[in-house]
Amino acid sequence: LNQNDRFVWREGGPEAYRSLMGTYLGPPLWKARLARFEGDVAERAEEYEIWFDGSGNAFRTVHTLPEARPGTTLSEDEARVLADSTIRGQFGLDPDELTFIASKPSKLTARQDWLFTFSNPAAYPLSVGETRVEVRIAGSEVVDAHRFVFVPEEWERRERNKRSILDILQFGCAGVLAMLVLAGTIGAIVSWSRRKFALRAFLAAFALLLVVSSIQYVNNWPVYMARLMTALPFQHQVLILIVGGIFGTLLVSATIAIVVGMLQNWNQFRVRGKVGNGLLLGIALGGIALGIEAVSSLFTSQSLPLWPDFGSASSFSSVLSAAISPISGFMRSTVLVLLGVGFVTRFSTKMKNGKAFRWASFVALGVILAGGSGIESIPEWLIAGIVSGILLAIVYNYVLVYCWEAVPVAIATLTVFSLIQQAWFRAFPGAVVGIGIGIVILGTIAVFWERRLR
Repeated sequence: LNQNDRFVWREGGPEAYRSLMGTYLGPPLWKARLARFEGDVAERAEEYEIWFDGSGNAFRTVHTLPEARPGTTLSEDEARVLADSTIRGQFGLDPDELTFIASKPSKLTARQDWLFTFSNPAAYPLSVGETRVEVRIAGSEVVDAHRFVFVPEEWERRERNKRSILDILQFGCAGVLAMLVLAGTIGAIVSWSRRKFALRAFLAAFALLLVVSSIQYVNNWPVYMARLMTALPFQHQVLILIVGGIFGTLLVSATIAIVVGMLQNWNQFRVRGKVGNGLLLGIALGGIALGIEAVSSLFTSQSLPLWPDFGSASSFSSVLSAAISPISGFMRSTVLVLLGVGFVTRFSTKMKNGKAFRWASFVALGVILAGGSGIESIPEWLIAGIVSGILLAIVYNYVLVYCWEAVPVAIATLTVFSLIQQAWFRAFPGAVVGIGIGIVILGTIAVFWERRLR
């Protein structure tokens, strides 16, 4: 979602957003890129980018030409005739019914380019902003023509200032989570050196993450190839992708796995007591969290439109991607929560005011986890984080302090619900099959982890 989507949704609401979707707001699109990586560097700047909608129709075509490419020098009247013809043929609009905004010439070495901008008040349902049409001409060739929503500069400036604050807060939360993982990694290395480490748990987690991450990286290769720059040598960029992918996969897999090995050993420090079956408790906790989230959504406005996740569609095998892509996220989330529970358990038992420390820690953890996943509104973020933290503290005091094994099952329950929601969208062919396989794999991992933590 880009700024135009945010603007229309927030200023006009769902009805205005739906009315502009597919014309002045881009629907979900495939992007095909045609580029060359051989020959003169300047000539390699020429590219075609074509966006296709779900029916296979071209939604927009952009032809980028080198600045030194010779071409015709048209007068404004000649270029305007070409722009009007494009608007009629491509969009079915009458240029005489549009409002002319501006024509902007660009004098290059061997040609003159033109950019024509029009507005279409008849198609705009909002009181602020405009629906616009732009036609770009390079020499005598139309190289781009598209419709879009013009966002007022004042709104854009406010949003940019607001977004910068939200990004700082989000990066701060992500940084704290990274420091928590780093502290866990250092603690795990120390535990390993003292032989207080579950080596089998580490090896199992490392093997799983390494296999899943490697398959996912290879499966996503078309996405990485589409981002290569024509100005740099093709072979060098491919080599960087391969080496970076190997080291990145090893590092991330080892970091998460080594914390898993430490947490397996930390499990002995929990308070012993019978509170029930970890599998059933985990499912119940996940269901309660989903219920609270559903109720809270009734009292808050939806800041962004809900779209399905199309990421798996760009892979070699969308079914395979949909099946294995949730695994790494599930492992990271479970490790973060278990790490928080482990730190609180170990440190609070040594404090006089251990209860107050536990409450403060879990509220802070709730706020940080809520911020690390994205912030659209400070009040909503704080409310969601504080409520999550309080609930986490309550659950800890009555369940998790005795039953760590409920954590992976609860996280899996939340993940499975989001996967079912994505399956309902049927965003791409094979989505239901892939997600179904992913749910089975996720459930198997959660059950195995729950048994190992008993």
